[in-house]
Amino acid sequence: MTMKHNYESYEYNAYAIQKNKYKKQQHSSYSLLIRNARRRCISVLPCIFLALTLFLQFYFYMTRLRGQNQGMDVNVNGVEKLSFSHVFASGVFSSNHSSNLKDNRRRGPNTGLLGTFSLRPRIVRLVEEDDVLKSDLRDVLYIPPSKRSPRTEERHIPLSEDEYQYIYHPISSFDQNNRAADKFIDGDCVQMKGWQLTSFPSCNSVHEYSLAGLDEGNQASLINHGHWRDVWKINDVEYNNYVLKTMRYEHDYTERNYDRHRRDSVAMERLSGSPSVVDTYGFCGNSGVFQFGTGGDLNSFIWGRQSRKFNLTDALHIAKDVAAGVAALHTFDGKYATIAHTDIKPAQFIKIDGKFRLNDFNRCRFIAWNKKKKKPCIYQVGNNPGKIRSPEEYIIPHIQTEKVDVFSMCNIFYSLLTKERPWDSYTNEIAKERIKKGHRPHIDEGLKNSDNSIVKVFLIAMDKCFITNPKERASASEILKFFNVALANIDDPNYIPKWKR
Repeated sequence: MTMKHNYESYEYNAYAIQKNKYKKQQHSSYSLLIRNARRRCISVLPCIFLALTLFLQFYFYMTRLRGQNQGMDVNVNGVEKLSFSHVFASGVFSSNHSSNLKDNRRRGPNTGLLGTFSLRPRIVRLVEEDDVLKSDLRDVLYIPPSKRSPRTEERHIPLSEDEYQYIYHPISSFDQNNRAADKFIDGDCVQMKGWQLTSFPSCNSVHEYSLAGLDEGNQASLINHGHWRDVWKINDVEYNNYVLKTMRYEHDYTERNYDRHRRDSVAMERLSGSPSVVDTYGFCGNSGVFQFGTGGDLNSFIWGRQSRKFNLTDALHIAKDVAAGVAALHTFDGKYATIAHTDIKPAQFIKIDGKFRLNDFNRCRFIAWNKKKKKPCIYQVGNNPGKIRSPEEYIIPHIQTEKVDVFSMCNIFYSLLTKERPWDSYTNEIAKERIKKGHRPHIDEGLKNSDNSIVKVFLIAMDKCFITNPKERASASEILKFFNVALANIDDPNYIPKWKR
């Protein structure tokens, strides 16, 4: 009997020890606080008083935290500095680092986690060393002085969803809601020319071409494709060759794509009088009929079978063709450029009748006019892949003008001179970072110190269009003029290339 009693006592004591250990693990400091509060709250009024005390303590803690965090700078890609600090009146959330920008913007400019307004008036301001950003962002971040509170210092806050998206993540073909077309007329920015809003479809002409005999080679055949469209070789009734471009099956028939190919057709129609641009013969929806070229594109010419067959004189003539195409695009309708190609590369130049002509405008952007400031508006292209683009196409926010074409054109000059691809030994990400910082593709010392006048012409041209600041970058017309002078004096042994604006 005694042994049984001892056994039961031992069992009970072990159980009590385990139970107490379990309770200690389960009760945190927070749960202990609640438990003590329940014991003290004998009536309703003490509970309310205790809750109010806890709230005030938390409020003053958040206020001190806000004072410590106010004024922190957020550095985005080393370009713009948007500093912000916000504390929501709900007292549940506070942040002041760039990693939360994307999440915070979904709640709107003046709302917190629970949808309440912030505790203090706030002022939004853009901090940027380059004045072009201050003047050309269309006052997206501007709040009139009449709405500013004199009781507070100037502060920076998260942007609204629309503002944040507009500046840091411009729309692209992959994330645009409902695949809508780019917004062209926006605020003070309106069309520079009436034709920018028009379209000239000629569906009957496009449908007259027969697509019979696919794969037989006698009527229609697939000869190439780009990202958006397949390229077909077709014939008319007199067996003249043309090119038909149709959208690839992997892409949807959306408003955005219809507008993309509308711009392509309108741009080529406007430039049909230029001998430096491929001709167009018809347009319907996402399809179009264009001039056929037997000489292939410049990409195949530089790195294909003919890569060893052209000399420096040939390279200079080709460079002049390239500059002529871009210059025609930027100057065909007046003093200001009305179109930016935004995709200048060797594959966009087709050899027709011994001359390389500019082609493929389905990535182009029409440039609007700021009726208030009396100058061209900027535009933005959200998706800028590859490593042959200008710094402003990689830097966020994208402040783009027609000068992006000049910078990309310079990469073609580099390839014609060196027969190498720019940044070929670098990954895309590293190349982009170097381009944003103003670095240029590597050129051998032998070429840099060459006495050959054509080499000097190329080096001077690249020096003028590889400039990081688009305002200081040469125009396509200036490059074309420089090449024409060089070609006129190329046989003169005493000719020394000199740049004149």
